[in-house]
Amino acid sequence: GEGVLRPYVGQVFALDAAAAGLVVFTARGQDSASFFRRFSDLDALRVYRARLKGHVHEAMVCEAPLARTMGSFRLARAGEADATPARTEFTPLAAGADATLVEVQLRGAPTEQISLHAEALGRPIVGAPGAGNVLELACVRVAFVHPISGEAIDVRAAPPPWADPARA
Repeated sequence: GEGVLRPYVGQVFALDAAAAGLVVFTARGQDSASFFRRFSDLDALRVYRARLKGHVHEAMVCEAPLARTMGSFRLARAGEADATPARTEFTPLAAGADATLVEVQLRGAPTEQISLHAEALGRPIVGAPGAGNVLELACVRVAFVHPISGEAIDVRAAPPPWADPARA
């Protein structure tokens, strides 16, 4: 076995600090050393709702590459050797007085990509991470094929009040 005396619970897809929504965890015991590795390589669909500052009238796309830095990500600099290609499409759902509710779909990309690309497009996410603050970013759906059982998993969560298009 792995020599694990108690199960380890690991987060597969992280949320930005102060964000809300679905999170997927794995639990590893003595006989599942490769489970997390298989799970992290999944082609999982994650659907997010976010409120971006300003008005977004049509879909926006950002393809700025990312670079990993000590456990997180940042926008890569031009010509950076370890840059990873990244693409985020923001689809407007509803407009408010000073912000637009958008939907974002990610596959195999870090959640931080949404905030980084929104900022790069000049439309940062409403709110700020930190004590007592809310970042208006929520994961409302996760869908994947389980790497061991082959079962199709599709989990959806009701959006927070700010992420409901009917209330925008």
